Amino acid sequence: MSVNLITKYAGQFEKKMRMQSLVFGKGLNKTKFTGANTVKTLTPVTQTPNDYNKEAEGSRFGQLAELEDEENTYTLQYSKSNNIAIDKENNTEQLQLKRSFEMMKEEIELEYVPMMDKHALACYAGTSGVSTSEDGEIDGTKAFAMFTTAKKAMVNAKTFNGGKNCVAWVSSTVLNDAVLDCGKFLNLEKIGTKALVEGACGKLAGFSIIEVPDDYMPENVNAIFANLKVCMNPIKFKTLRILSEHPDVDGAVLQPHFRYGCFVEKTNVKGIHVSYVEAPSE
Repeated sequence: MSVNLITKYAGQFEKKMRMQSLVFGKGLNKTKFTGANTVKTLTPVTQTPNDYNKEAEGSRFGQLAELEDEENTYTLQYSKSNNIAIDKENNTEQLQLKRSFEMMKEEIELEYVPMMDKHALACYAGTSGVSTSEDGEIDGTKAFAMFTTAKKAMVNAKTFNGGKNCVAWVSSTVLNDAVLDCGKFLNLEKIGTKALVEGACGKLAGFSIIEVPDDYMPENVNAIFANLKVCMNPIKFKTLRILSEHPDVDGAVLQPHFRYGCFVEKTNVKGIHVSYVEAPSE
């Protein structure tokens, strides 16, 4: 017998994934599924303002132009699943549901979230056209310059708006060995200020700083700066069920299967800035 958990639990598990995430769950760009593995975005195409002309033979407001949208489609890159045996001692449906829920929570915290965060950072750094800089090995004397370089690049690209939307993901080593020693780091906990972005530990040059484990950061990268509005991270659960009669297990089996993707909005790739130790070879 199969017990389908999609309707009741899929939304809860997705919410838990996003809340526990340091990277993946922070994306603010909304997407719409258009197929089993694809999402799309619609970006309005702005128009150049006209000079208001009282002497015009036609409309004083200028030539009429139709509002258009730029449509972009993205294909989910990742498809993940589990096949988890549940002990026979939990042989009632109620106990199976409880144990399955506990197992999924553990999988999310210990496996899914770290995996998805690593994929998101690798995606942001690897997207063609993002802003980059070669900043060398970062120490206390270089940390502030790394941040201001990123800020200038994003301001000039009109993708920096400060406040709650702009973040810097910094490896634990770079944060503790360099950023904290630069003399300008604003520690939110010490001054009793609430973080504008969940998980942020401080601010510098207008960026909310999120500390991530060293192994989350792609090789040769010091930090990744982002306007969260350009980050897209859709999730879609395809299967979430318990098989109570399985030929290979003396008990039951939990089978989750979901797809997800990590993208930078194609019309605003300069909303990401990557600080490299050494500029990557072409």
